[in-house]
Amino acid sequence: MLRWCRWTLISVQFLTRFPFHIKGEVSEQDLGRSTAFFPVAGLVVGLFLLVVYRAALLLWPQQVAAVVALAGLVVVTGGLHLDGLMDTADGMMSGKSREKMLDIMKDSRVGAMGVIACFLILALKLMGLSFLAPQNAYRVMIIFTVTGRCSMTWALAGFRYARTGSGTGRPFAENVTAREGVVATVIALALVTAVGGFAGLVLAATGVVCGLAIACYISRKLGGLTGDTYGAVNEITETAVILAALAMEGQGWLSWVL
Repeated sequence: MLRWCRWTLISVQFLTRFPFHIKGEVSEQDLGRSTAFFPVAGLVVGLFLLVVYRAALLLWPQQVAAVVALAGLVVVTGGLHLDGLMDTADGMMSGKSREKMLDIMKDSRVGAMGVIACFLILALKLMGLSFLAPQNAYRVMIIFTVTGRCSMTWALAGFRYARTGSGTGRPFAENVTAREGVVATVIALALVTAVGGFAGLVLAATGVVCGLAIACYISRKLGGLTGDTYGAVNEITETAVILAALAMEGQGWLSWVL
């Protein structure tokens, strides 16, 4: 039990900017095991967003509250996943060889494709949260943050690491097995079902399918995944969940199944 708590804290520390202190040395095995609890870190992020969103609604219209919530998402994650998305877009859209794409993704500078990808993702998230009824948006914030991080666990467990040298994602990728994916899935299913019932399961399934489809595409191009692409998988998954929720609400399905 103590080890599980430790791995949970490691996952929250890595994926957020909350100042948790982990006693003792964090080994690469600890990093790998912590991926099983990525959905718990997603729950922490989702609850933070929910508080920010509800507080913002007391002062401003829903559209402004959605902007504030997204700003909170960037702050609480340190823009970690958006940075990965931008680097991935720069590399994948360059039209270069595999080696050149990996070099471009490692470059700290952001190119035009990265900026465009970041803008589109944030715009889609903003529109989705702006048009969702607040009572549905509350639930969706938990569902998309939990599901996005579950997708990352499976991206780590299901695909080889593309780089030959060191990288942020290597200590995680080399110490993750299907066991962590299964545990993460069980946790995520429990959380999204508790929050959204059957609709939560549908939204989570939609997000994971879209995120892992992107992971498959990237893996074919690069021969595996990298730390940047894990962030891109999270962003795609989150956006897919939000847009799926908006589509379900528009069809009148969301209000009665949540």
